[in-house]
Amino acid sequence: MKSRTKHKIVLIIPAYNEEKTLRKVLDEARHYCDDMIVINDGSTDCTAEIAKKAGAKVSNNPINMGLGKTIRRGYELALETDADIVVQTDADGQYTLSDIPKLVKPIIDDKADIVLASRTMGGIESMPLGKRMGNWIGTKVTKMVSGYPVSDAQT
Repeated sequence: MKSRTKHKIVLIIPAYNEEKTLRKVLDEARHYCDDMIVINDGSTDCTAEIAKKAGAKVSNNPINMGLGKTIRRGYELALETDADIVVQTDADGQYTLSDIPKLVKPIIDDKADIVLASRTMGGIESMPLGKRMGNWIGTKVTKMVSGYPVSDAQT
């Protein structure tokens, strides 16, 4: 589980009842980061156990606290590990983890402090239709309200 840079890359993954997809995500992710942290948001399935067996550090919320608090906890934990770069992904496999080197390159090259990915640039076939439609509507509203050319409002 090593990144190929001198920078410590830590991956955070908020997860709620993701036992069906988490193992595959972690198995792929280990090639692109130094540490993996799964923030288990009160799951009632085997999410935490799967994460531990896959070599991730696990933080367990005692109850489902919601995505916002769970992500915040992930960043706090990543900073405690002295991470140079923190990458956040979902546990459901919607993101292409082999893109992590491309995402962190602008940071490594001192060309950016933050990089945001977009699931919609290049297609989002792995996203369920209902989520795609909700994302599309949310993105249109965000563009109208903000005036910015947003491609994925949920990023």
